[in-house]
Amino acid sequence: MRGVLLAAMCTLLAGCPSLLVKPDPIAAQCNPIGWEQCQSRARWDADASSASAWDALAETLEESRAETRQCEIRRKALEQCLRRLEAQGVINP
Repeated sequence: MRGVLLAAMCTLLAGCPSLLVKPDPIAAQCNPIGWEQCQSRARWDADASSASAWDALAETLEESRAETRQCEIRRKALEQCLRRLEAQGVINP
């Protein structure tokens, strides 16, 4: 009986250091491209009196919307990644 009690006590005490010592931090695998500021590179440099320039404006606006949409997708992906790491306790808010 004494041997069983001693073995049980040693088994319980063997697990104590893992409760007191925090594990090493893990590397966060979030894509840092989401930190970039969302700015469109599409520019409309045309003569406002020309009819074809106004047609080009529609194309320029569509390019700008597409760039902004992609930037927002990357930003939201980074935000989700950071929230996931926060929920897992890897990072502190």
